[in-house]
Amino acid sequence: MSNGLNIAAITAAIAIFFCGLLIIVLKITRRSPQFDKNMPPATVPNKLRTAEQYAGQQAAFFDHQSNLQQRFFSIVSKSGKPKGLTWKSCKFDEATIWAIEKQSANLHALLSVVIHFEAVLGGPMEDVEAVGNARIATAIFFYDGSRWDTRGDILFNLEPHDVLTRHCDDYDLYQ
Repeated sequence: MSNGLNIAAITAAIAIFFCGLLIIVLKITRRSPQFDKNMPPATVPNKLRTAEQYAGQQAAFFDHQSNLQQRFFSIVSKSGKPKGLTWKSCKFDEATIWAIEKQSANLHALLSVVIHFEAVLGGPMEDVEAVGNARIATAIFFYDGSRWDTRGDILFNLEPHDVLTRHCDDYDLYQ
């Protein structure tokens, strides 16, 4: 009987963990930069930029990619999300998917990441085996009209192409 209770408790903890991740993803994807008090207003161009301008932005991203990735990890690891977990590592894929955000016409870089978490000692996730499993996600970086930045936006369980498919109202693929 105790094995049945342990399995039920572990199953419930895993379900709570994934529900928490889903809530985070929904909050991140519904957050609008103009309502985020910590973000300056986005630069909204009147029209799409030229191919040369976008190429310059892509080159600038690669020039600053290492610093941007470190900034991303710093932001997400201090966020306290997901609750009961700490960010152990975040490995970025080398391939970059480029997207134009429809609202601003700014270039965004979508990078596939593999994330590892650790449970907070004494926290609710400490005894959940699934905590140590690698998680895939997409990290989002954006060009704000003058430079590249990140807010630590991440979409769990989605590869960059999946983000473009699921958020086709927000992004167009840029090639």
